[in-house]
Amino acid sequence: MKKIFTILALASLVLSANAQKAKINQAKNALILQKVDDAKKLIDEALENEKTKTLPATYLMAAEVYATVAQKSVSTDAFAKVKQFMATAEELDAKGDAKGKGIGKAQKDIKKTYSTLYTKTQEVGAAGFDSKNYTLAKEAFLFTCVCNEKTMDNYNMAADSLFLYNAGLAAWNAEEYEDAAVNFVKTFETGYEASKVILFANSCYKQLKDTVNMEKTLKMGFEKYPGEKDILLSLIQHYLDAKRNEEALIYLNEAIAKDSSNPMFFFARGCLNEKINKNDAIADYNKALELDPKHYSSLYNLAIIYYNMGLDLRNDASNERDDKKYAELMNQVHETMLKSKPYIERAVEAATTKEIKIEALSTMKTICYNVDPEDKDGKWMWAKQQLDELQ
Repeated sequence: MKKIFTILALASLVLSANAQKAKINQAKNALILQKVDDAKKLIDEALENEKTKTLPATYLMAAEVYATVAQKSVSTDAFAKVKQFMATAEELDAKGDAKGKGIGKAQKDIKKTYSTLYTKTQEVGAAGFDSKNYTLAKEAFLFTCVCNEKTMDNYNMAADSLFLYNAGLAAWNAEEYEDAAVNFVKTFETGYEASKVILFANSCYKQLKDTVNMEKTLKMGFEKYPGEKDILLSLIQHYLDAKRNEEALIYLNEAIAKDSSNPMFFFARGCLNEKINKNDAIADYNKALELDPKHYSSLYNLAIIYYNMGLDLRNDASNERDDKKYAELMNQVHETMLKSKPYIERAVEAATTKEIKIEALSTMKTICYNVDPEDKDGKWMWAKQQLDELQ
């Protein structure tokens, strides 16, 4: 009788353990039926039970359930548990059972769960973006990369380029600039949107006032994409802000040596030379116009240079007491300002957007008034009429 009782007791224990394990399958079925609350309740019970809380399968199912919870509720806390559950499943699988047996037995299921989570975490990231929970979006897209790496046999970081990019954008929106910069640099290394993301990384470091990494990332971008004008101009601006004009010139001259047919390089050097030597700046802008006669920025800057030179001469004239010298200076004022007029007229014609055209017409009005206060040629009135129509 005693033996029968013992057998019955053991059978009872087996049935109890199986009942608890059944909750894992029940949670899976509930999730398939989109009964997320039921799935969460069942898996939470399995996580608390002594018989199932040491099983990798429990945590793998919990990761799937909580990923869905994170998506539905847009919850950063729920998603943090997804990562925690996967880490626990791997730890338990690496240890085996109490006797150290069964090590690695769950590897196939772990890989399968990572494959499932690869899709699910992208959905969590999208939900985070839509709800402006950018921290959740960042974490989800970064974990998508982990899922990809754990799933692929021959992993290459380039496969994660889009997710790294999205993680960078999410971190930027969350004002987590250090994380954003790191992910943008990683995206750059994959080759995805490379010239764009290096500028994003630069903007992040600018927010952090990290001038060392600003220079480092821009140089990295320039070395890979020497013809990318926005990177070049940002690098030059960085050196200008730091009052390191000689280094800015080095990069510009290097770029021109590689490609002397790019008007943007001469324009950029003209901008730099404006702070060093106005005549060199004029020569560079004119070279840019030889290559592209409708290069708006060069036309506009030449107009401004001659106009400002005229203003400087007018200031000199105002301090001159000799009538003859004053008259000579005022003639120079008129002649110098007159040089700006054809450039600003061409700039108006070259303007490609409404905003730029308004800028050019406003400047044209100012120049025309100072060159010809009586508006004998009607150019001031023409600019005013054009401006009125646009505004």
